[in-house]
Amino acid sequence: MQPKIGLALSGGGAKGFAHVGAIKSLEKHGISVDVISGVSAGALVGGWYSSGRDIKEIEEICYSTDFKDFLSLMFDPSRGGGLVAGRKIRKFIWAHLEEKKIENFRIKYSATAVDIKKGELFYFNKGDATRAIMASIAIPGIFRPVFYRGKCLVDGGVMEPISLDVVKEMGGEVNIGVDLTKFQVLASEIRRSGKFGIKENVYLSIKLMQRTLANKTFERHPDFIRIEPDVSKVGTLTFGSRKIAEDTIKKGEICMKKNIPKILEMIEKFKKGEKFPIKNLNSNHNK
Repeated sequence: MQPKIGLALSGGGAKGFAHVGAIKSLEKHGISVDVISGVSAGALVGGWYSSGRDIKEIEEICYSTDFKDFLSLMFDPSRGGGLVAGRKIRKFIWAHLEEKKIENFRIKYSATAVDIKKGELFYFNKGDATRAIMASIAIPGIFRPVFYRGKCLVDGGVMEPISLDVVKEMGGEVNIGVDLTKFQVLASEIRRSGKFGIKENVYLSIKLMQRTLANKTFERHPDFIRIEPDVSKVGTLTFGSRKIAEDTIKKGEICMKKNIPKILEMIEKFKKGEKFPIKNLNSNHNK
């Protein structure tokens, strides 16, 4: 029996272009995804794809949105809760969804957000897809939170950079996690320049927290194949550059391609009712 393929897509801002490449590679090798969970950038790419958008169309959206478009989307002042109200981004997301409600999606889908008032994770698996994605990408301080059913929802990456549990809950049997939390600590450069200001302090602290959370999540789920495209040099907010988008999508595609043999092996073992070689799943072909 053919297993259901689960795909978890992490957050990462512009690093999320790599998710497009990862999905392209799966399609090229005839691997159809049945379940997708997304956090922040992963919720956006995963949401568009799950709604029925062709991955080539999504790739073209990445290329056709230039820096002026990005600035226009971001120039949407908020009266409180964040610098950006998000009205323009909401319209942009809505326009590129094939279906508007999650329950009508071609692929089972969940977007992860955090109720900042209660400090609890919240998973959108039905209802307004645009609202779900907006909540999942609502970076605290930058985007205004999404208020829904008494909840104050912000970026899911605050508590869970990648959502693996929900993939299994939705029925994923052979599961893949595309993790973009790996980063390069430029300690030598900091020592040479003598610079370690507020920006460096905040940036590295957030990256370290996200990486630690992602590591712990994969430790709890050793049966996931962990895909880690080399996007450490891609800035979180470096949108609007076709070259960056092309390079990052390519990195996602290459990394997934290296892992295709292991994914196919897992699929065959599932069909035969054999156990996966769990200790090896997260150790190879991740660069």
